[in-house]
Amino acid sequence: MKSRKQVPILLLAFAASASAESVAGRVREANQRYRQNDLEGAMNLYQDARTDAPESPELAYNIGNVYFQEKKLDEAIRSFQEAAQKGDAALKADALFNLGNCTYRRAQQKESAEKLDEALQDARTALDLYKEARQTRKALMRDGASEDPDLDHNIEFTQREIRRILDKMLQRAKQNEKSNQDSSSQGEKQQQQQEQRAGDEKARPDPSRSQDEEKKQEGKAPEQEQEEAAAQPKPAGGKKEDPEGKEDKESDGKDARAQRLTPEQARALLDRLSDKEKEELKKRKMQARGGGHYTDRDW
Repeated sequence: MKSRKQVPILLLAFAASASAESVAGRVREANQRYRQNDLEGAMNLYQDARTDAPESPELAYNIGNVYFQEKKLDEAIRSFQEAAQKGDAALKADALFNLGNCTYRRAQQKESAEKLDEALQDARTALDLYKEARQTRKALMRDGASEDPDLDHNIEFTQREIRRILDKMLQRAKQNEKSNQDSSSQGEKQQQQQEQRAGDEKARPDPSRSQDEEKKQEGKAPEQEQEEAAAQPKPAGGKKEDPEGKEDKESDGKDARAQRLTPEQARALLDRLSDKEKEELKKRKMQARGGGHYTDRDW
């Protein structure tokens, strides 16, 4: 960007009066201080002269020049805006040019502070101001004014800067997106690792718990033993084991019952017995019924 050499303007409009001569004298001295880079001395004289000419656009323009050199951009912008509004076409063109310079410098400050959105806005505003200054200059050229090559240069330069800032913003957005994705991926990885560790800890046997379970197994309660005995399979046929020989006794009884004779078989057997044997059999029957004594009677 080219910054036009900001030459202070000498007030000549008030030369007809003593007051105007006093203002013009202070302005000439202020201009001399400005050229000597005595910005503080120049500003004091400009401000003093303005007490007698508060509406002077030329004084507003010169004060804006001092603010610009002091890098007080916001104050310079206000002074140049006042000069552009109140001055003639030639002063307006110069004021607009300097407004563009101030606004672009402010865009640089915003970019250095990583405020890319605000920097882009100021750069676009600067481009509009340069274009307005060129239009104003073209109108003056019809009246014999010369063309200003610095305006064309600053317009092209600012257009390139706007594209550069946009590319920077796009690159920054991509970096932020990648950073967010990496952070998200890292968070998921950490969560998976935590879940894996938790699963491993669950699967790992607890020695103290195993010892407790062994002790419980060794000292089973009677109720648990009964439950386990009930759960054992029964012998074939649904019979329980009989360690005392009950099963043999029942078997003997069944055999005795199986040996009983029918009445016909008993009579046939008696017929084959001798008289002595019959008497012996009668005695046994009597003893089995009542336990009484047998008397030898004739049946």
